Amino acid sequence: PILGTSLAHYWGWKSIFFFLAVYAAVIGLAILFIIPESRPKEHITNRISFSEFFEKYKLLLSNKSAVFILLTLGFSMAGMYAFITAGSFIYLDYFGFSPNYFPLLFGANVLLNVILSLSNTILLKKYKTLNIIKVGVFMQLLAGIVLFIATIPAQASFIPIFASIVWFVGCIGIIFGNGTAVLLNLVPELSGSANAMIGLTRFLLGSIAGFLIAFFHSDNLLPVGIVMFSCAILANLFLLLYRRSVKEVK
Repeated sequence: PILGTSLAHYWGWKSIFFFLAVYAAVIGLAILFIIPESRPKEHITNRISFSEFFEKYKLLLSNKSAVFILLTLGFSMAGMYAFITAGSFIYLDYFGFSPNYFPLLFGANVLLNVILSLSNTILLKKYKTLNIIKVGVFMQLLAGIVLFIATIPAQASFIPIFASIVWFVGCIGIIFGNGTAVLLNLVPELSGSANAMIGLTRFLLGSIAGFLIAFFHSDNLLPVGIVMFSCAILANLFLLLYRRSVKEVK
């Protein structure tokens, strides 16, 4: 956001898209010519049939525990995408901040996310992965409750809105990595398909969350509060279902 604001300020909004085009080209060339293949040659398969392709996803989706943790991750991330959809409206239109301050307001989410992500390596030495996820989604739920309550008044207050959003998004720093590890440990033989489904699920649910906010857009922040609060509830619900399904398997 800081770089994007600077580009727009000095060279106009089109410069952001020129930058993204160059950035994508550099990443693509790096993947093709610099980043080495991680698999041994004997494990690389050059052909895969459609039946084999869909069979892997069928196996993954038939694993109840894997689906529940997948949806936990998806809804946790969907709340963040809901904020991204409404972020400019919240800070620039509703609270009237200058665009120059937007990178700082947005960057606070990133900062807490990074801090918690780095703290995760320390937490893993003392606590189980699942316990860290439980704390993360529960803290997201608390942030969702505060956000929902703060958006009910006709004129919302900035401090509780800002603090709850930063906390909600920041908690993903201890949810996403640990949740991914849990899922991959559940289906190590389907790790490629599982990774793909993580991306598909979070973007699909994120697009739905963003659509709902845009569809029910109004001159207040209540749609944002409802959608992010709902995402937190669903993330906690599916984590509970995951824990129960694991107990049943044991």
